[in-house]
Amino acid sequence: MIEAVTRARVAIGPNNVFWPGTVLYAAAGEIVIGAGNAFGSGGATVRLEEARIRIGSFGRYRDEATILAGCDLGDVERVLGPVQAQDCVLGGGGSHAEPDPDARGGVHKGVGRARGQRVRRGEVILGEGRFDAREIKPQSHYPPPKRA
Repeated sequence: MIEAVTRARVAIGPNNVFWPGTVLYAAAGEIVIGAGNAFGSGGATVRLEEARIRIGSFGRYRDEATILAGCDLGDVERVLGPVQAQDCVLGGGGSHAEPDPDARGGVHKGVGRARGQRVRRGEVILGEGRFDAREIKPQSHYPPPKRA
């Protein structure tokens, strides 16, 4: 569902994928989305009451990720899991397939509300109920998942 009230603007670039359960809602201000992002599976919400949300290109937002006012998300970043990101900045970088994990786009993952977090290129923050900037780590800190 995409809804923009009279005082709002939603601009969406090409080649984005919106899985079922994705909601884009703007009451006032603007939501600007680049190209080639994947919203869902598992649902994703981008909700703006006022101000601005900018989402770059080629990012992934899934498993009930919620992006709220004031977020500025760079290219190839990810918000994974039931995370509510508000006034957050994620640095752009390479995709999840980039061989050097510390060159990938910034990542919020886990569960909880992230407010005012600044996660740079190659960094990840794992929230378990709350997000604490002291928990930001290089992505190389986490070993890659084993493939079957």
